[in-house]
Amino acid sequence: MNTHPARILRGGLGLALLALAGCGERKAALAPVPAYVRSPQAIWRLRRVVLVELDSQAGPPEVAKSLSESVRVAFGARRAFTLDSAPASEPGVFAIAPSEGPRLTLEQLAKLRSAFGCDAVMIGSVDGFAPYPDARLAVRLWLIDLRSGRLLWGVDHAWQVSDPATAEKMNRYFGSLGGGDGDDAIRLAQMSPRAFGEFVAWDLARALPVPPGTVEATPRRTKAERVYEAARNICTN
Repeated sequence: MNTHPARILRGGLGLALLALAGCGERKAALAPVPAYVRSPQAIWRLRRVVLVELDSQAGPPEVAKSLSESVRVAFGARRAFTLDSAPASEPGVFAIAPSEGPRLTLEQLAKLRSAFGCDAVMIGSVDGFAPYPDARLAVRLWLIDLRSGRLLWGVDHAWQVSDPATAEKMNRYFGSLGGGDGDDAIRLAQMSPRAFGEFVAWDLARALPVPPGTVEATPRRTKAERVYEAARNICTN
């Protein structure tokens, strides 16, 4: 057997580089989704934001409604600002065409600020949906300063269970709910649009910058989390 020190060193270095490369790939897979951020400081200066119920452009209307609530809980836990919500049926909420994106008119900005008395609004839509066996959600979400009309933050992204990066994040998310087999978690999310929406909201919220030193709140357990835990117990007992 060749045990020349130089060869051993080169072999060990090669293994170390491979390990580091693997860690780098996993870290990249767990990174937040790409987001437009005008200025973290501008976001941190916001006091109160209202989330307007997401517009349903794909899938059953209940998907957008459920996702809106999940987004409210996930972003509220980030503690970057106070976040309230407004259902589409609430007086003062008017239709905003998804094609308009963040390009609101001065009249729309004034109406929103008058109706909600807030600094900014979050608006968006569910643009893509696919159920089991290959669950998919495509979402657009924007944070708009009602005082200046500027887009402060925005995401336009699609999550699909069959995507390896999405699956890696789902393992992390569902694992944080109490452990268990990651494959079981993904199968449950494939069958439950609500559970998949909880994951998507969590990943969306991770893309929002928060002030240094901010301690995230522990959000209340959602219905999807309770269903997941119950199903996991059934499968393991």
